[in-house]
This record gives sequence, structure tokens and C-alpha cells, in this order.
Amino acid sequence: MLTQKSILLLGCGYVGKILGRRLLKEGWQVFATTRAPESQQHLKELGFNPVLFSRPEPLDTITHVLSSIPPSHAGDDGLSFLIKQKKKPSWIGYLSSTSVYGDHHGDWVDENSETRGETPEGLGRLRSEDAWKKWAERQECAFLIYRLSGIYGPYRNVFQRAIEGTDSPKMRKPNHVFSRIHVDDICTFLVKSLSLSSKFSLFNGADDRPASFEDVRGYAYSLLGHEVSFKKEKEEEKVLSSFSFFKENRRVSNQKMKEFVGEDLKFPTFREGLKDIFEKRLF
Repeated sequence: MLTQKSILLLGCGYVGKILGRRLLKEGWQVFATTRAPESQQHLKELGFNPVLFSRPEPLDTITHVLSSIPPSHAGDDGLSFLIKQKKKPSWIGYLSSTSVYGDHHGDWVDENSETRGETPEGLGRLRSEDAWKKWAERQECAFLIYRLSGIYGPYRNVFQRAIEGTDSPKMRKPNHVFSRIHVDDICTFLVKSLSLSSKFSLFNGADDRPASFEDVRGYAYSLLGHEVSFKKEKEEEKVLSSFSFFKENRRVSNQKMKEFVGEDLKFPTFREGLKDIFEKRLF
């Protein structure tokens, strides 16, 4: 009799919920942590088995673990939780960030590029990657690091921010680009990656076309029928200097990810992704 595969989602946020629902359809048992007791019912309604972070119970049936918990000044809470479980899963994945690469002056980066992260986020991610990798090596299990670019998708996109009035100032910096990836393409990769058996695998998550905020906003607002009003240059430079993410400029290659998945992305650029979101009114 085949044992049902089960996954523990350490941190069940935007990506975790969408991934978990997809895995349920494929016959997986899904456990998901939460820090809030009142969130347990919501996780049950999704079909997940809730695990209270502050009062963990032994999880003897877990075969796979995926952590999306960001590091804190005190360390990595997800790793600390798993160590206390004294459980040896067959597969561990850690969702990191392309912020570990730091500033490459707009050049392309891939999995072999130098990690120059200098922001608190980038440095924290590097420390967590190292801690997870060392622990996974001691467990002798398969280990994946998936470095994600900016995540967008249904109900997490520029349309929603525009309508809610929370869209950040419109700025012209056309040569400063960012990589991003649709949550559906993230989950397609992650589902396939669960079969990896290598002791260590590293992949970047990004779409085919890095783009400036100006390009993305301009396209989104054109679909909404709004005109984008940009700030004057002097005011704009002052605003730009207040955003730490404008201190880093890089283009993230997804070639390795696409070769592994074996097919093109569902949403190869922000245009396909935003058009799909707009047509389905997922905002």
C-alpha cells in the first residue's frame, strides 16, 4: 500500500495557500502552521491540517517540508520549529529571495552569480539559506533553495493597489528594472520540485522579462482606463531615495527553472499575467 505523501508548510501565506490547494487536488495531505489560534478554522476550511506554531504536536507522517517564513533578527523561526520536531523529512524546501544577489547594475544574474546582498532582507536571507543548508546536510535529505523575485497574482497586484489607493508614487526610472513572477508559475515549479532527490538544488524564480515600475504601471493603468501621472523630476528623486529597493538593479535569469519544468511559463511576462488578472477581475 502506497503511503500518502504529506507536506508541512512552515508559514502559509499567499504562495502557501495556493500551493496547498493545488497539492490537495493531487492527493497530498497538507499541514500548515499558524501563529494565530483564530486562523486554524480558516486553514481547516481550505482542507489543510492546522498546526499551531506555539504548541506544535509531533508530526510523524510528514514527508516534505517547505518553509516560506522570512528570517528575523533572532534567526529563522521555521528552522527552529522543525529542529524541535526531531523529524527527518525526505525533502526540504526553502523559499528565499533574489535580494541575496544585491546590486548588479542592471546586469543579468543566475544561480552562479555572486551574492552581494547588503540590505537587511538580503543579508538575512543569506544567513537563513546557510543555516537551512547545513541542517539539511546533517539530515541527509534532499534540499531546495528557491530564490523568488517579486511575487504577484490574483488579489496581489497593481490593480488592487490602484483601486484601494495604496499604490506607491508613480516614478520614472525606466532603466531601473525589477524581475517578478506570477504565483501560478511559482506553484508549477514547486509541485514538480517535490520529486527532486538531489542533496542540494538551487533555482531562481522569475519570468522572462524584467521591467521597470513605469512599464508595469503604465500597462496596468491602460487596462483600467486610467492615465498614470508621474511626479516631477526633483520631487521624484527625493521619493526614489527613500525606497531601499531602488538601490539594487538586476535582471534575474529563469533559464534553469524553465529547463527543469520543461515548458514555457504560463505567464512569461507581466503583460500576460496582468491581462489574465484583469479579464478575470481578480483584484
